[in-house]
Amino acid sequence: MTIQGGRVPEFQVAPDPARLQSTGVTVEAILEAVRRTNMIDSPGLIEQDHQLVLGLVSGQVRTPEQIGQIVVKTSAAGVPVRLADIAKIAPSTAPVYTVVTANGKPAVLLNVDRQPESNTVQVADEVHALIRELTPALPPGVHMDVLTLMGDREGRLWIGTRKDLVLMDHGQMQVFKEEDGLPSSTITALAQTP
Repeated sequence: MTIQGGRVPEFQVAPDPARLQSTGVTVEAILEAVRRTNMIDSPGLIEQDHQLVLGLVSGQVRTPEQIGQIVVKTSAAGVPVRLADIAKIAPSTAPVYTVVTANGKPAVLLNVDRQPESNTVQVADEVHALIRELTPALPPGVHMDVLTLMGDREGRLWIGTRKDLVLMDHGQMQVFKEEDGLPSSTITALAQTP
């Protein structure tokens, strides 16, 4: 599955040049400290009752305050220099390189690709079932629509729009209207925000 669009939250760290100089901390040291402490790692597999479980240890930070507590350096006197001592930290969003919209509003596009050995129609049906399951839990104002461009077992091409499906069958076009009941063979979901 690939996700396009939307805003990805991140934290912005703005080092203070004067404090960097007075503490002898470099930008590279800040990057390494954040990389070293903000991670998820696996200590390995745990075998129990004939099951293998992948163990995960999370050291991810979730707030600017947690990031500020990261020790970047320890002074000669043994005093830790924390990130908050040398930089301003604030919530931000990652740069946006792909913009997705639906009806002129920001949106997120989820592309679900089937594996080569899987059945396209079965995957589509499972995606539809998952969308029906997830829809009640969506925040107010957020909804999912199904859009697609995909093939089926018979080698036909289905092109999905917001309201209709177009079937291209060996050069012949057939349009299915929403009110007629759309076939269950679409696979891409679009979550639209207000």
